[in-house]
Amino acid sequence: MGWLMCRKHPDVIEQGKLVDMSDLAANPVISLQRKFYVPLVALIWAAFPTLTPYYMWGEGLWEAWFVCVMFRYVLILNITWCVNSAAHYWGYKVPYDKTLNPVECNIRHVMDYKASEYGPFVGFNPATMFINTMAVLGQAYDLRQPSADMIEERQKRTGDMANTKLSMY
Repeated sequence: MGWLMCRKHPDVIEQGKLVDMSDLAANPVISLQRKFYVPLVALIWAAFPTLTPYYMWGEGLWEAWFVCVMFRYVLILNITWCVNSAAHYWGYKVPYDKTLNPVECNIRHVMDYKASEYGPFVGFNPATMFINTMAVLGQAYDLRQPSADMIEERQKRTGDMANTKLSMY
């Protein structure tokens, strides 16, 4: 979590200003969220979790704040990143690029626009399910996915043809 406490390099800030965000700014849902971001965070992230135990169970405000807001926040961040770290540490070698270590196991290092190396019916993948649900609702569009031919060509060029069990198709 140390990277959260680092200051951004000035070049990152400068380049960030060049990113075209006009499509997001035109989206009414995102515009609404941006307009009310601070009050929503204050209510949903801080006020409700603090005041619920205070009024419902007679907890002190400081106890409710530290347990239901701060402890919960730190715990959820650690659990979230632990899953990612575990996948990188113990992950499988990518069949379409034998030069990548398990530390670099995710398909995003080879095809950075794909959320999962598994097919749509293999395993439980909440991130892909969320993206696909948003696509059905019209909130995500122009989704790209590498073709089977593209993956096969990549496997032939840099992959381990003996280990194809994690192929996307």
